[in-house]
Amino acid sequence: MRKDSRPFEKKAVGDRLDLIREDKRMIQQDFADAIGVSVKAIQNYTYGYRDISAVAIHGLIGTFGVNIRWLLTGEGSMYTGTQHDIIERLHLLTPAQQLEIKAAMEEKQRLNQLSEQVAALQAKIDAID
Repeated sequence: MRKDSRPFEKKAVGDRLDLIREDKRMIQQDFADAIGVSVKAIQNYTYGYRDISAVAIHGLIGTFGVNIRWLLTGEGSMYTGTQHDIIERLHLLTPAQQLEIKAAMEEKQRLNQLSEQVAALQAKIDAID
């Protein structure tokens, strides 16, 4: 069996780059353009020939919302703030904390409704003047 000569960390990051690109259904050129690097850079990262650059990491985070911890270590979700992340974190809360969050969400909804009512009343007042 042939041993892969790429260092594990670089190979793993390269494999995760491919997962992101495939998830976005992009060819290497479009993917490279989207994150601000060359196709050659993407190929070097994918094959583990080079460490991923700060520019590429910044592009991945800014353009696609990639979770840097996942990108570099494989831990966590591929993207930050995903519904999966939120649900995963909610399960870690105690029932009391879950009730507190529910109450806060209901209060926010109530305040949003009041804000809409105030805006409507203000529009009527402005129409009278």
